[in-house]
Amino acid sequence: MRPHPHRDTLLGFLSTQHETSEPERALPVDPQRQQDPAVLILVDAAADLPRGVASDPALRVLPLALRLRGRKLRASEAARRSARQRFDASTLRQARLEWPDAGELAWRLHPNLALNGDVLIVLGNALGDAGVALHRMLAERDAEIRELRASRGLPEALQTVRIDTGGAFAVPALHASALLRAKARGADADALVRLAQGLAASTRHWLLPRAPRQFAATLSGIDDPRLRAWTEACTRAPWWSGYPLLEGDADGLRCASRARGWDRALGKACDAVGQALRPGAQLLLSVDGSVAEFVALPAVAALRARAQSLGVRMQATHLSVASRIRAGAGTASLALLDQPA
Repeated sequence: MRPHPHRDTLLGFLSTQHETSEPERALPVDPQRQQDPAVLILVDAAADLPRGVASDPALRVLPLALRLRGRKLRASEAARRSARQRFDASTLRQARLEWPDAGELAWRLHPNLALNGDVLIVLGNALGDAGVALHRMLAERDAEIRELRASRGLPEALQTVRIDTGGAFAVPALHASALLRAKARGADADALVRLAQGLAASTRHWLLPRAPRQFAATLSGIDDPRLRAWTEACTRAPWWSGYPLLEGDADGLRCASRARGWDRALGKACDAVGQALRPGAQLLLSVDGSVAEFVALPAVAALRARAQSLGVRMQATHLSVASRIRAGAGTASLALLDQPA
C-alpha cells in the first residue's frame, strides 16, 4: 500500500469515537420502559467502530486516556490535536493508554447513564476491560442510583451485563454492530443479552501487526495467560522469519502462520477469512491507513468479491488510536461473525 497523506495522523480516532467528548445527557423518560427496558451497548474507545456504528444513539463509548511525553490527553483533546499534528510510528511507541478511574467516569456519565438505560451491555476485550471502572463507579453510587431511578418511575435496579468478546480491535466493534442491528429489528432486552453472551462462540478473528515487537511490548504488560501465544509469536521469532498472522476463536488465541513480506501475510489472512466465510455472515476489517486503498489491494478485493457472492455483510474502517498505540502503525484486523446480519 503506497504512502497516504493522512497515514500518520490520528485518523482512526475520529472514525471510532464521537467527535465531541461531552458528558452523558439526560434523555426523556419513556413510560413504556417498565415493560420494555431501554438497552445501551457500551464499548471502550479502543474498539474499531465504523462511523455509522459510533453514531448510533444506543451506543456509548467509554473514554480512554492517552499519555504522551508524560502528559495525559483526554479523548476530546486527542481528537482536536489529530487535525493539526502528525502522530507517526515513533510517537506511537512513546504513547501509553490509561484506563479511567471511577471518578473520571462519574464526571462523564453519572447520573444520566443510569437513568437513560435499564440494561447496560458492556463489551470488554482481550487486552483490557474499561468496564471494571464502570462497575466500580456504579457500585459506589448504587444507593443514589436506586433513589434517582425510583423517583422517575423506573425499576430501581440497573442491570449491568459484562461480556468478554474474546478478542480486541475489530472484534468488540463487530459485536456492537450486531447487537445494534438486532435492537433496531426489535429484539428485547433479554434477547439482546442472550445474543451478546453467544457472539464470542461464533467469532473468528485475525490480526496482522506490521510492528510485531511493539505489539509484544503491549502484550507483555497484560497479565492474561490467553495472550501468551500471541506474545511469544511477536517476541521470540527472528525478523527474517516473517510477519506473524495472529488468529483467535472460541478455542483461544494462536499464531496461525508467518509470511515474508506484509502483503504476502495479508494475502494469507484474506485466504483464511475467505475459506471461513459462510452465507449471511458478518465481516469487519479495520486498518491503519487509507481504507479505500486497503480494500483495493488484490487480496482484499478478492475477499470482498467472495463476501458479496455469499451475501456476507462486509465493512471496512480505520483502526482506533488505541489500536495503533497497542499494535503499532500499519496493523490490520479482520473479524468474522458467523451469524446472519
